[in-house]
Amino acid sequence: MVALAVALGFFAFDKFVLSEIREASIAESARQQGRSEALVESYGSASIAVLPFTNMSADATNEYFSDGITEEILNLLARISQLRVVSRSSAFAYKGKEVHIPDVAEKLKVAHVL
Repeated sequence: MVALAVALGFFAFDKFVLSEIREASIAESARQQGRSEALVESYGSASIAVLPFTNMSADATNEYFSDGITEEILNLLARISQLRVVSRSSAFAYKGKEVHIPDVAEKLKVAHVL
């Protein structure tokens, strides 16, 4: 009997208190996502992702050089206010991976991939 009363109490608490908090959280998340997607769409074809360059030298210690080139290009492109440039962390997630460029462009929501 006590278990039934506790279960009913929890159900009522979840239904009338927690559900409002959950719905507010979902609404805020949807609003933020809508803003982000509207911002992405506003750039149209003026968007680019610069994927990490590959160290093609025999010396693995030159990895910093290929990363430096990538970061320098990212920094220069980011100065162009009419261009949306995908962040370094998003682009470097593909470092060392075999990827298909159209898939990357779709996932990062960009028109161009370097």
